[in-house]
Amino acid sequence: MLYTGSPIYIFQNTPIKARAFINGAVPSSISNATYLFGINHTTPILSVITDSANLFGLHGNFDNPASDWMKAAYIDYFDSTSFHNLLFSRHSGMIQDGGLGGSRFAPQRSFRIDMNDPVVGDGPINYPVIPNKPIRAKYSKFYLRNGSNQYLRLPYKDAAQVRMMAEETNNYYSAWRPVSVYINGQYWGLYELREKFDTEFFNFQDSATSSTVDILSQSAYYQSTLRSVTGNPVDTFYTAYNAFNALNANSALYWDSADHYFDMKYYTDYIIGESWMGNTDWPNNNIKIYRSDKTNYRYRFCIIDQELALHPNAWTTCTFDHIEFMLGQSTNNPYINVWLKSMQNQRFHAYFINRFADLMNTSYDTSRLRSINKFMFDQTVMEMPKEYARWGNAGNIPGQMNEFYTNYLTLDSELVCRTILICRNKSI
Repeated sequence: MLYTGSPIYIFQNTPIKARAFINGAVPSSISNATYLFGINHTTPILSVITDSANLFGLHGNFDNPASDWMKAAYIDYFDSTSFHNLLFSRHSGMIQDGGLGGSRFAPQRSFRIDMNDPVVGDGPINYPVIPNKPIRAKYSKFYLRNGSNQYLRLPYKDAAQVRMMAEETNNYYSAWRPVSVYINGQYWGLYELREKFDTEFFNFQDSATSSTVDILSQSAYYQSTLRSVTGNPVDTFYTAYNAFNALNANSALYWDSADHYFDMKYYTDYIIGESWMGNTDWPNNNIKIYRSDKTNYRYRFCIIDQELALHPNAWTTCTFDHIEFMLGQSTNNPYINVWLKSMQNQRFHAYFINRFADLMNTSYDTSRLRSINKFMFDQTVMEMPKEYARWGNAGNIPGQMNEFYTNYLTLDSELVCRTILICRNKSI
């Protein structure tokens, strides 16, 4: 529509775009604004404006969830106060994200916002988007995740689990905060706002020099093949692994030699974190590997995607013997064979057992784990009725809320039970 100077009246949630034209001159850039009425959220709000054709139809991301198409978008980010003050706005890229779980294919699609896309982005924002990650105050991109395999059940579950296992140990994990999302003025539901494992992540986490960062990934979505995300090709990893695999595990120099290729203290904590949680959607899936100048070019692993471990909605329970599971894995899998081989070494064997016991008494103390579960439940529960009204059964919100609360209690009881069972385990 052509603006003639008369007021434009709006009475409902409305995104507005404006552009100036004058004969003989290039049109101005497009200005965007989102106007939201009568909303009430306990979370921050992310408003996304994009052409409908970018979401739906033959070339729309949401109608083609397996696509990896970058589309132009504009975002406004509002705080969690009752005033929902505007904190920042950016032209951004918008692209599908996620794997074979519910991330891409659940009706409430997951997606990534890339503010630093070289074609459509304005550049990174300097703001601590995730409060429990105070060391980080710059974001070029973030992931809006629908809860994936825990969609509508306990959507924060994975975020809680990886934080439990990684936050106070030698590990990396993707931090979280809940956010309410609107797309083109329409409420699109409650999302997990998560970090991405990219060069910027390791800049902040390790002060890694960008040009030295290598990131590798393996997932079922990408045919369970190790692929390079950033930096050197996968051949570099296999060269290091083959050199490691040629070592004599019985040698007194084994630890020092192995530590040349894999950071053995980080690797030990990584294995313990996967084992404590009882994760069997690993080690043939959900692999993220990193190295840089700050690791002395030794490989380290990231803890990701643990949501199918421990009930609710899981492949394992608190009674599962994960040490036995790991001992039964193939030595042809390099990600677990580092542990299988190292357990033959007396020094590593003793260190692994003692380190596991240390973590059980400190970072994996039941009270700490339960407090993380409760914190994330408290951050989420008040928004779940809106989520169920939008994507669940709008006619039975109380029943779904009861199930959500039961799922929270189930995870809480699994954490308590897991601590007791691991203390009794004698597999190693």
